[in-house]
Amino acid sequence: MTIKPYINPRNAFLLSMLLIGAGLASSNILMSWGQFGLGIAFLWDGKFRSKFQQLRNNKRIWALMLVFILFVLGLIHTSNFSYAFQDLKIKLPFLVIPFLAFAFFPFTIKEFKFIFHSVFAGVIFSMAFGILIYLGWINWQVNDMRNYSPFISNVRFGTLLVFCMICCGYFMFKKEYLFAHRFFYLLFAFTCLAFLMFIQSLTGIVALVGTLLILAVYGLVKKQNRKLSFFLLFVFLLVGGCVSGLIWKEYHRIHDIEKIEVDKLPKATYHGSMYRHNTKSTETVNGHYVWINICYWELKREWNKRSKIDFDGKTNKGWPLEHTLIKYLTSKGLKKNAEAIQSLTDKEVKAIENGAVNFLSIHPLDIRWRINQFLVELEEYKKDGDPNGRSFATRLETWQIALVGISQQKIFGYGTGDVRDIMKSKYAATGSKLEKKHWLNPHQQYFTVALAVGLIGLVVFVGLLFYPLIRFRELHILFITMISIAGIAMLDEDTLETQAGCTQFVFLYVLTWLLHKRGNTKAT
Repeated sequence: MTIKPYINPRNAFLLSMLLIGAGLASSNILMSWGQFGLGIAFLWDGKFRSKFQQLRNNKRIWALMLVFILFVLGLIHTSNFSYAFQDLKIKLPFLVIPFLAFAFFPFTIKEFKFIFHSVFAGVIFSMAFGILIYLGWINWQVNDMRNYSPFISNVRFGTLLVFCMICCGYFMFKKEYLFAHRFFYLLFAFTCLAFLMFIQSLTGIVALVGTLLILAVYGLVKKQNRKLSFFLLFVFLLVGGCVSGLIWKEYHRIHDIEKIEVDKLPKATYHGSMYRHNTKSTETVNGHYVWINICYWELKREWNKRSKIDFDGKTNKGWPLEHTLIKYLTSKGLKKNAEAIQSLTDKEVKAIENGAVNFLSIHPLDIRWRINQFLVELEEYKKDGDPNGRSFATRLETWQIALVGISQQKIFGYGTGDVRDIMKSKYAATGSKLEKKHWLNPHQQYFTVALAVGLIGLVVFVGLLFYPLIRFRELHILFITMISIAGIAMLDEDTLETQAGCTQFVFLYVLTWLLHKRGNTKAT
């Protein structure tokens, strides 16, 4: 058997698309190689006249390329050309991928399946790698559950997991698939859902809930698969209700502070050791006061029996173990004495050694901890206005600073290259408490675009990307899925401000749009 018949421009193009698909979740290098390969395949194939004729007649490619041109126009009034050209380099996928992918259209269904499954393969590899890190089989720096997304940001991996879940649902209902195939898609979908909970991606969860609602509306508007549409609506209400219930429960866990009577606080433990009470401190964890009912002697004695890390030492994260232990026991509503230490499981001891201060944080699939953390950060930020050390509070601070900048230059913005400089100047001008090392861009795509090219540019940007939604009922369900997830994620991430994020967005946009285009001429 010879491989010579398989060496041709079409297969080179397909291989390049597979590399990009596999690299979305696992490797920036694969994505770069894939885009380079698309260019080689385009030049190798020739037939430039027919390709340009096809490209000229396709409005969608020009809309995507105009997104790039929009930021080029932002050079007119920029003052930082170095940063501007770097930003344009990041957004090159808006030119490269649509132009080269549309040139090889139409794709066969088999080719589409190969490309989609390359995305699945990259996600499976990344999930497996993350699990091996969690099990300790791979030495990898991890600060919290969100770092178990090893190759790309937690937010982008979360949205990619949601995309794969819904793709699996789509493939499961295709009649040509055997039971074994459908079982794989079902298993993969549930694995993606479990890993989404594992990495505690709130953006991914919100994107999942929002997209389920949009798909339910899509099915009802299209008047097809109404049973499936009502099922999706039911799932949306179920998931949304569960999340709302968890938020309500965690809100009360935090805000329903235990009532204590100072005169009735216990003076000694069961073993006769004296308690210490700092009744002046108002610090609480899960509604329990931290600095009361503490017997340091019993804590130290019993802890040193359970752990190799001394009570007076530091956790693996460098925090004082004594304080970490006290807060962890407080989170469970326990008195800080010998019995409390004895009640801890080996898993809890290890978690405390790793810096856990709340019992909710030790369960990898327990989203309550992320919600709890979110609400605590929000409450503390409202009290002291200090976002440092608080991820969501930091994000709120950057959004407020961005809005200040936008309000002062509404129409045309500050220019493509000036976003970073303007943000820094506004941090300083508003007297933000955020440390200078965290003076970052808005971390919200729409705000970033508005700062660069103004509200007029933002309207153009949204129109160029989302105007196909005008024909909502005619679109392919996977294009609706992709655009919904991306639109929601951009509320919480500046997706297009890194080359990896930009490549992921453009690649999936083009792939699902081409699937839609094929569906206009031939059933998929």
